[in-house]
Amino acid sequence: MAKKFQQTFYMLALISLFCLSNMSEKPAYAAYFTSLDLLKMCKSPKEVDMKNCHGYVAGIIDYHNLAKSLKTKPAIDFCVPKKLPIRDISLRVMAYLAKHPQHDYFVAAPAIAMALHKEYPCSS
Repeated sequence: MAKKFQQTFYMLALISLFCLSNMSEKPAYAAYFTSLDLLKMCKSPKEVDMKNCHGYVAGIIDYHNLAKSLKTKPAIDFCVPKKLPIRDISLRVMAYLAKHPQHDYFVAAPAIAMALHKEYPCSS
C-alpha cells in the first residue's frame, strides 16, 4: 500500500511540475485560479493554454482517484470512464462552467468536481 501511495505521489508531483512549467503568460495563483480563468484558458487558441486546461482538469480527476484509492470518501463523487480522452472530458467541464456562471469568481477545482459529478455520476 505504501509503495502504491509513493508511486501515486510521484506521478502527481510530475504532473504538477509539467503543468507549472507550461503555464501561460498570466500567472495563476492557487487560491485565485477561478472557474472564469479556466474557462478563458480552455477557450484560448494557444496550444499551451489548451494543454494547461486539460492538465488542470486531469489533476482534479487524479486527486479524486487518489483520495478514493486511500479509502477517503470525496465530498463530491464522480466516476469518469477510464478510456475517455481528457479532451472530451474538458469539453464537458467547459460546457458546464459556461452554463453556470455562479462559479466564475470562485476557485475552479470544486466547480470542476461538480461538473464531473453531473456529467459522470457513479452508479449505485
